[in-house]
Amino acid sequence: VEYGGSSMSIEDIKKDIAELDKTITAQAAVYYYNRLDALVEGAESIFIGKVDSISTLKNTRFRSQQGGSTVEKTAPASVVSITVYGSVKGANGYFSSVDMLYIPQSVGGMTDGATLEPVSRSQDDIVELTEGDTYLFFLAEDPDAKQDVAFPVNPIQGWVKLDNDMLTSSPANGALEGYETLPQLISDMRNRAR
Repeated sequence: VEYGGSSMSIEDIKKDIAELDKTITAQAAVYYYNRLDALVEGAESIFIGKVDSISTLKNTRFRSQQGGSTVEKTAPASVVSITVYGSVKGANGYFSSVDMLYIPQSVGGMTDGATLEPVSRSQDDIVELTEGDTYLFFLAEDPDAKQDVAFPVNPIQGWVKLDNDMLTSSPANGALEGYETLPQLISDMRNRAR
């Protein structure tokens, strides 16, 4: 193939396309929310689900676009496979499967959704994901609808552990401060969404 005075082989083009397919489009900004209504608004889907498997962390290439600029970076990430048990918001049906991308390092680059100021949290503030356990997930809008992976709103507020109706959220999750039971949280999410 020749273009603009230079030439490139078809094999090189195929290799470049294959490399692009390995790069995941990620959100340009990872937002943190201080209020429950803002968290619900910032999540494209909210559902109860069981973690079926968690892959080991491996370096993954990401691309994000904001305005006219594109940023590419590599960060450790793992794929969390989830079976949906009940949807609170969004189109995830009962017993559907969701693959969520977990990127622990993104906790260091969060932005306050209200003030747009940087948020200071660490990986120690993240609630651990465990295979076989059930969580309430808050997933962000997918930046590329053609991808087969979803993203949590952020690593602090992207999931809350459930033990029957009891909640275990991160102490750093300001939007869920004071919530101990799922029924109260669901009731307040629905009331504030009106």
